[in-house]
Amino acid sequence: MEQKIDLLIIGGGIWGCAIAYYYSTANPGQNVLVLEQNELNNGATSRAAALLTKVRSNQALIPLAKETARIIPVLETALDDSLDIKKVGLAQVATDAASLNALESMYKIADRFDEPYQKWTSDQLLEKTPWLKLDAALEIGYFPEEAYCDPYRLGSFFARTARKNGVAFRQSTRVTELVVKNGRVTAVLTGDDRIRAEQVVLAAGVWSNQLLEQFGAAIPYAPVRSQFWITEPVRGLQQDAPIVLIPSANAYLRPEGNCLLFGIREQQSIAVAPGKLPMQMNDFLYSADKGFSELADVIHLLEPFYPEIYNVGIKSYMAGFSGYSPDACITAGACSGLDNLFVAGGDCGAGIALSGGLGQLMTALLSGSVAGEEIAVFRPDRFGSLDAGAESWLQQCAAARSKKKSG
Repeated sequence: MEQKIDLLIIGGGIWGCAIAYYYSTANPGQNVLVLEQNELNNGATSRAAALLTKVRSNQALIPLAKETARIIPVLETALDDSLDIKKVGLAQVATDAASLNALESMYKIADRFDEPYQKWTSDQLLEKTPWLKLDAALEIGYFPEEAYCDPYRLGSFFARTARKNGVAFRQSTRVTELVVKNGRVTAVLTGDDRIRAEQVVLAAGVWSNQLLEQFGAAIPYAPVRSQFWITEPVRGLQQDAPIVLIPSANAYLRPEGNCLLFGIREQQSIAVAPGKLPMQMNDFLYSADKGFSELADVIHLLEPFYPEIYNVGIKSYMAGFSGYSPDACITAGACSGLDNLFVAGGDCGAGIALSGGLGQLMTALLSGSVAGEEIAVFRPDRFGSLDAGAESWLQQCAAARSKKKSG
């Protein structure tokens, strides 16, 4: 069966759903279809720690994160429903010269983007987080507008509002081939179906390069393992406790109900060639012992700040893949050599926070209302020709996650 539509979005994670929402809002009456090989928002989206942080060292990403914060109440109003965003703020703890300099830089960035912050004493933070030990703290910066959320629900809100706009979603539908002729994607094949679209957006996350491989193209990122742990219930944990970021320990912590969710980045992250990915994230063995050996290698970094980490039980372990680039930046733009194919990917662990801005940006790109030079930092060809499965490339992308100091 052949079908023709205006915009086809491949990938029904939070980015694909956000693009569908923004595009259908800006272009009422257009025929938009989203294809998802599994279930909507059930891959990397649902495995995210979901920190909605706006003040970040990569300033090119801040407008995208600010747009996400802006659009959330709009979605809630449209659906007459609440996302229950946890706007608890973020406390960044500086414990050495490097992290103190980084915190001072964050103050300047916050000023530039009109984001509030306060300098807290250890006692102020301990009032909210009595389980912490802050003897090593030199300075604490508190950013009150930072938040976290349920990532699956945010992705679902984008999908629900897009449906209200008339967008069609087709789940359990795997794209098997992009048919290319004369520099255009002329059709997308899904089993027995052949879909023709005026424009195509590839937003299939870490699976995108599997489709691009057929004609020698690649989006400049690699699937890199992200992981975090959730403790058993913590005595004295307050629901309004802020997110705590400790750069010198490569760690972050936030409440998850009456438990603590925390991540500690390993010194050498693991990257996987796109061709080795299974169809579903659940089918990959991220750790032979549910993350305990990985945690054992890095837990000593967190212990000075949370001494009970050795005594509190670990309730669950969560792992998945994020797309990381060597420059720790997302990819968004037209695919070189294919004038109707656009790509969006490489979330670099910030996919939830950037989702609204990414949807808005891709809509502008599709309509031609944003010039390429304005977003050159996101260009898909910024690394030139590359082999997305080469070991040297995978190691560069993995190193970008290992060096990440933010949430």
